[in-house]
Amino acid sequence: MKYVAAYLRSGGADQAEVQLNKQRRAIEENCNNNEYVVVKTYVDRSVSGISDKRPAFQQMIADSEKSLFDAVIVHRLDRLSRSKLMNANYKHILKMNGVKLLSATENLDDLSESTILYSLNKGMAEYYEKYQLLYSVPAETN
Repeated sequence: MKYVAAYLRSGGADQAEVQLNKQRRAIEENCNNNEYVVVKTYVDRSVSGISDKRPAFQQMIADSEKSLFDAVIVHRLDRLSRSKLMNANYKHILKMNGVKLLSATENLDDLSESTILYSLNKGMAEYYEKYQLLYSVPAETN
């Protein structure tokens, strides 16, 4: 049996609870199917995935040093971060702390094919975040 921490993050205030409930259900289903026990759930509401200034996220990283859990499970990898560099950095920190990163909806393991898919997913997540910032900010009027 593997002990896991669940990390949930909603990006915007609109529909935040709906997003978080969807993430929670997918994580619970994955944990039930794989006999994982969720020992702690960390939730950041209405915060961007491009920043690591997230209280629950930082607490989860700190707790990973204490061997409280074997893995962190997220709904999708972009919930951890939308930045490729930041995601790789925190994935490395978790690994150095003996904690594996799991996705409830993406079947990625440590095989070389998964490394390629992981990189592709992170690139798309970062592109999506930048696209949203570019096109969702209203233009100034003179």
